[in-house]
Amino acid sequence: MTAARLLVAAAGSGGHIYPGLAVAGAFADRGPAEIRFVGTAKGLEGRIVPRHGFALELVEVPPIRGRSPLVLPRTSVRLLRSLGQMRRLLKEFRPDAVFGTGGSVSGVAVFAARLLGIPSLILEPNAEPGFATRWSAPFATEVAVAWESTRRYFRQPALLAGVPVRREFFGLAPAPGNNGTVSVLVTGGSQGASRLNRLVTDALPELRAWGGHLRITHQTGPADEARVRDAYRDAGLGADVVAYLDDMPRAMAAADLVVGRAGAITCAELAAAGRPGILVPAPVAGGHQRQNAAALAEAGAALTMDEDASGAEFASALCSLLDDPFRRADMAGAARRLVRDRPAERLAARLHDLAGGSA
Repeated sequence: MTAARLLVAAAGSGGHIYPGLAVAGAFADRGPAEIRFVGTAKGLEGRIVPRHGFALELVEVPPIRGRSPLVLPRTSVRLLRSLGQMRRLLKEFRPDAVFGTGGSVSGVAVFAARLLGIPSLILEPNAEPGFATRWSAPFATEVAVAWESTRRYFRQPALLAGVPVRREFFGLAPAPGNNGTVSVLVTGGSQGASRLNRLVTDALPELRAWGGHLRITHQTGPADEARVRDAYRDAGLGADVVAYLDDMPRAMAAADLVVGRAGAITCAELAAAGRPGILVPAPVAGGHQRQNAAALAEAGAALTMDEDASGAEFASALCSLLDDPFRRADMAGAARRLVRDRPAERLAARLHDLAGGSA
């Protein structure tokens, strides 16, 4: 049986890379496959993708911003060079299908695939698509979205697929609840979140009473690691402070409670893992993180908090859950009930259909 070839264009942040990994894993589960990723030397893909056993090709792609990628002559020249690199990669690898997860690399890959007659599928996991996805969508064979409301941004019909989550998040054991010690995972996403870090560290004086009954793992991003570590030391609280977590499923498995932003990937991982959360939405364009957080809160799976809240307000919300294991268990069950059909498997099946049609 001939192996199906898939090129995954997923670059920059974890929000682009992890959905690509989830779909690549599901694609490989369906039968013999040869899968490569394409990204740039500047993104997190150089650190993340090889750890998951996939080959990574690097190209030089400038950010695609503004009304048109051709507004500035310099951007135009760089994009033409990127397109040439991508075409050479596609001709050498000869994929049966291309999967893009948004961003500039995805846009260039989809455009190059169109020029070479290779079918492609773009995923937009956010409620409001980025410019690169809107620009490149007309060149894609198909578009998939996570939200019903996102369909209106595209001229062609879009597959409502949800947010792909790596298989490691499904089937985690219930939160450990270690003999009165509560484990809290704080994460601002793959690159950290300074405002979230500040909110948590402002609350530390209020948490001293928990002392040895509170175990915190805090992923800060590289910019805040030293400051956050000093804040825990000054508050007299032990914590495992790291710039980046290489194994988020393992970290979430060890947590009784997760504090984080409300990006589409984070919310989908919370649901798959069945973990209660305190979500602090980032005030990004379109307000999609507020929508995500509201959906989990309405389902009873999370509490929400504004990033401008005081440390005392955050400590009060956190302590209300630290003191109530039964409420945390109810929230965990509500999170698991939010899981629908597994999007990674659905998208992998569609990519296999596209790949078969190109053979």
